Amino acid sequence: MMRLGREYLLTTQALDIYGTAAAYQGPVRILHGTRDGIVPMWCSEKYNDTYTGPVELIPVEGGNHMITRKKSTFITLSAAFFQERLLPNGR
Repeated sequence: MMRLGREYLLTTQALDIYGTAAAYQGPVRILHGTRDGIVPMWCSEKYNDTYTGPVELIPVEGGNHMITRKKSTFITLSAAFFQERLLPNGR
């Protein structure tokens, strides 16, 4: 198992992730596993409230943080987002 060092953890805590998100105006799809034991759902809900562009938050029932559970659901939802939002005419 990989362990994260103290400096890494301190650096990540100082990042202004929500400020960065607020500046982005493009489309966003947030996928959050309901069994994520690392990042709580409220973090994704805060992202959802922070973005100023088109945004959708999709809880993935039974999904975990590392996306080892419900992998095909995460892949399908991600691919559909790119197809629907980023490709001309959804193609």
